[in-house]
Amino acid sequence: DIYNGPALRDLQLFNNSFHGTLPPINGNSAISILNMSHNELSGGIDSSIGGLREIQYLDLSHNFLTVMIADQLSECVKME
Repeated sequence: DIYNGPALRDLQLFNNSFHGTLPPINGNSAISILNMSHNELSGGIDSSIGGLREIQYLDLSHNFLTVMIADQLSECVKME
């Protein structure tokens, strides 16, 4: 689980040509910054993205993702 770790707060995996789908997110994640932009990610976004309770910045742009995530992010109250 790439998102899980008690000290992991900032995960910057942008511009790496990663492909495939986003893995599900553990609800215990403390990540506040997640940048996976400019890759080749595709498919939907798992509803578990709402488990990022501490997220303040999320960038998934410039991928091939197909699902709107507004509903999943309604639980992410710290996002600006």
